[in-house]
Amino acid sequence: MRNRELRIGIDALQVTPLGAGVARYIKELLAALREALSGSEVITAFVQRSALQVLPAPSEALTYRVLADGPTWRRIIRQQVNLPLARREFDVFHFPDYLTPVWWAKVPFVGTLHDMAYTVDRAFFTTGQRTLRRLANPLMIRRAAHLIADSHFTRLEALRCFPWLRESRVSVVYPGIPLLGAAGDEEQVARRYGLPHRFVLSVGTLEPRKNLQSLVKAFACPDLANESLVLVGREGWGPSVRTSFGADRQLEARIHAVGHVPDTHLAAIYRRASLFAYVSRYEGFGFPLLEALAAGLPAVASDIPALRETSHGAALFVDPNSPQIIARGIRELLDNKELRTRLTRAAAEVARAYSWRSCAEGVLQAYRDARIERRGWL
Repeated sequence: MRNRELRIGIDALQVTPLGAGVARYIKELLAALREALSGSEVITAFVQRSALQVLPAPSEALTYRVLADGPTWRRIIRQQVNLPLARREFDVFHFPDYLTPVWWAKVPFVGTLHDMAYTVDRAFFTTGQRTLRRLANPLMIRRAAHLIADSHFTRLEALRCFPWLRESRVSVVYPGIPLLGAAGDEEQVARRYGLPHRFVLSVGTLEPRKNLQSLVKAFACPDLANESLVLVGREGWGPSVRTSFGADRQLEARIHAVGHVPDTHLAAIYRRASLFAYVSRYEGFGFPLLEALAAGLPAVASDIPALRETSHGAALFVDPNSPQIIARGIRELLDNKELRTRLTRAAAEVARAYSWRSCAEGVLQAYRDARIERRGWL
C-alpha cells in the first residue's frame, strides 16, 4: 500500500504574513515536508492568497489551493465549506490546529494538539474563544484517525482530559525551532525601535496567558530598578501591558513594547539582548523560549512542565505567579557570569535536538499510518 500515491491535503488557512504560533508551525512544516516527501507522496495545502508571501515555493510535490484573504470568521467559513467539498480528492487530510469541519466523512484525518490550555484556566481566553475550543477540540479528538502532540506534556494532558482516548492514537512529534535567518544591522535595528543599550527581552503575543503583567511588575521591584525590558509581539486581547505601570512613570520609561518585527530584526534584537525572560503561565511547547535558546541567549523561564521538558532544563526556572521571584531570577542571571555561560552552553545542545526535518518525517509517518488504519473518524 505504501508504494501507491499518497495524496495529502493540509489546512493551512491560518498562515498570514504576520502569523505566529500555529501559523508559524504550519509554514515551517510545509517547507520541511516539501523536502521530506517520497516520490509517491504529494501535498495540496489550502491557503489564503497573502500567505504565498511567506510560504515555500510550490513544487511538483507541494501545490497550493489559493482562497481569497479575509477576517477570521470568513476563514472559518471557508474551512467549514471548501475543505469538506474537496476532501475526496485526498487519501488523508491534516488539520494542524483544533478547529475542523463539523461535517466530515470517509477521508481519515490527522490532527495536531498544540496545548490543552482551554481546560486549565478561564482567564486564558475570551468567552468566545473558550466556547469555540470547548466545542471544537473534543470533536477533533474524537474523529481524528491519529493525533500528533507537540510534547509529552500535551499528550498526557489530552489523555487526562479524555480518558476514553486510546494511547496508541496519540504520538509525540516535536516541532523544529523557527529559523530567523541572518540578523539585520544591530545598530540600525536598535535605532529603529528605540532599544536601550542594555535590556531583558521577552517575545510572544501580548495576552493574559503569557503573563506579561507579572513580568512588568517584576521590573518595578528593587532588584530590577535600573533594568529595561523589551517586549516583542503583536497585541492580543485582554488588559494592555501599560495598565501594569500605574502612576509609575519611571517604570513606564523602562518598558519598551515594539510590536511585531520581521525575522531579520528579531534576530538582531536577540543578539543585542542581555538575557531572555519567558514567564507564561501555560504552554504546550514554548516556541519563543526555544527560539531564544537557539539564538544563544541565557533564559529565565516559568517553572511549568512543558518548558522544563522542551528546554531540557537549560534555563533558570522561576515561579511565574510571583513578580518578586521573577525579579530575583533575572537579577541572579544578570549578575552571575558563570551561570549565564553554563546555560548558554546547555542551550546550544538543546537547539540541536530539534529540527523541522525530523518533525516532517514524524508527521509523514502519521499520514501513512492514518491511511492504513482508517480508524477513529466518523
